[in-house]
Amino acid sequence: MDRTGLFGLFNCDGAPPDRAAARLLGLPDAAHGADHVAAVCDLADPGAALVLDARGTLTLFLGRLDAREDVARALGLASDSSDVALAAAALDRYGAETRTRLDGEWTLARWNGAQLTLVSSLCQRDPLFYAVRGARIAIGADLRQLSRIAWIGDAFDPAGLLMALGRASLREPGDGRTPVIGITALTPGGCVTVGQSGVHAAPPATLPTTSDWCGDLDTAMAEAEALLLRIVRQRMIGGSYACMLSGGLDSSLVAWAAAQALGPDEALHFLTSAAATGSRQIDELAEAAIVAAHLGAPHRPVRAAAAPGPYHPDPTLFRDANGPSLDVRHYLYHRFAQETRAAGASQLFDGQFGELTLTNSLPLHAPASPIGMLREALRTRWKPERTPDAADSFHVDLAPHWLTAPPGPLADALRSPPTLPRLPSKDERWGVRPGFAKAARAPASLDLGRVRVAMPFRDPRLIALLASFPAALLYPKTGARTPGRHLLTGKLPDAIRLRGKGPGFAPDYAARLQSDAEDARGRIALYRRAGADEWIDLDALDHGLARAARGATAHHGEAVRVQLTALAGAFIAWWRDMS
Repeated sequence: MDRTGLFGLFNCDGAPPDRAAARLLGLPDAAHGADHVAAVCDLADPGAALVLDARGTLTLFLGRLDAREDVARALGLASDSSDVALAAAALDRYGAETRTRLDGEWTLARWNGAQLTLVSSLCQRDPLFYAVRGARIAIGADLRQLSRIAWIGDAFDPAGLLMALGRASLREPGDGRTPVIGITALTPGGCVTVGQSGVHAAPPATLPTTSDWCGDLDTAMAEAEALLLRIVRQRMIGGSYACMLSGGLDSSLVAWAAAQALGPDEALHFLTSAAATGSRQIDELAEAAIVAAHLGAPHRPVRAAAAPGPYHPDPTLFRDANGPSLDVRHYLYHRFAQETRAAGASQLFDGQFGELTLTNSLPLHAPASPIGMLREALRTRWKPERTPDAADSFHVDLAPHWLTAPPGPLADALRSPPTLPRLPSKDERWGVRPGFAKAARAPASLDLGRVRVAMPFRDPRLIALLASFPAALLYPKTGARTPGRHLLTGKLPDAIRLRGKGPGFAPDYAARLQSDAEDARGRIALYRRAGADEWIDLDALDHGLARAARGATAHHGEAVRVQLTALAGAFIAWWRDMS
């Protein structure tokens, strides 16, 4: 197999599985008389792929449990029981509650000859999709692969494709809709059973937050520190690790945690995005070097290659993303994955989404100063805010007909275009913060073939812990980023701990958007032949790329929208085997 994930074909009526479909999924022929064929694979961490076949029930498990000794004790099993045996016993005892009872990044599938059960932890490890046609069930981690099965097909689901190109407000928790008709995703914290009686999904699991916490900031950050170290350590499998490091607060926090959690015989490498040699681009190599020297780990610069470019990615991007990609710096992640492998590591730590927890600078309501009131009045008078419309719900320029006649599942959401959320007051909890629900539903790791990208700030346990602390405690001063800076007091130099926002993750990003734009215009004809104009506005894309090539893009938001529209066109061409 060339993809990490759970794969299988199951027939509820006892018929043998489709041999052609099995070949597409990389599965062997089923045993004579068998009603299923299945396998589990992890390219970066083979020990995380486990199978248990006992008493006529097959359990496939992918991932690793946290606090497994505690789990074994609670279930009355031996402390050296395998993760798959513990998960199977937990499913027998807890049913759908298993997803909140067992911490860790894991997914499992269980088949008993009549019914298939799919369960994911809140911190879902890998994507899992399923398709059902009558008595036939197919599961896999690769959307494109599943779509090639004859009885499934690769037709786009308009609502699913537009949701993938839209903002999180268009996606309902636990919905699982994908860009392909008839293929559904198991969402983080999901539990689905499929049998002769149909498909039954348990209600979405929720984060276990509390609201009765009391204590000072020192106590709160001591708890957060202990949990962050635990989360990072639990992701350290293999003995050699890489960590993206910019010298900013987010990446420095993760770098510090990785260095503290490192075992005596393990290796840690810091990787920093660097400006092109001889260019005027601004990078953060100097700041990252301060952190690396303080933590005593080797540090190397990473410079993006000429290809892939920002508009025309390596095709593996869409396969890894299982659909259109909204990753504007995908080309740099491609290089980071290469450098991680070159360092002999299979795990890459990423400080993304720290702003949702420890490095937040929550803006709180406060009495406005006379100067501030005057500034706001002038801004409103001379630069009035544009009223949001349906187009603002999407990251790309859609073909106009979708905005006037959207698919049914999106119609209600688009009648109320997105508005800025109300800012919470000081006596409200962090849990009301915009982005909380989005973060809770997103996986905390990303599989890039033989490299797994770990994002500790997205672990649901850390999100839940920070949600239980009063906002007034965490954010006593607007913009101060108090939690992360307090946690790092005495652990990293103040030049790092107290520094402001850096120039950005990719020093060459703006330059490449301009230099590659004309070449991207040349591929619009290909997108038309692939039928992309059914979904996106190719005339708007051509106009936007022409402006980008001249350096006439009005603002960063416009540049990103043009790039993501181009990526949508590239995805459709790839999907139609025309890239």
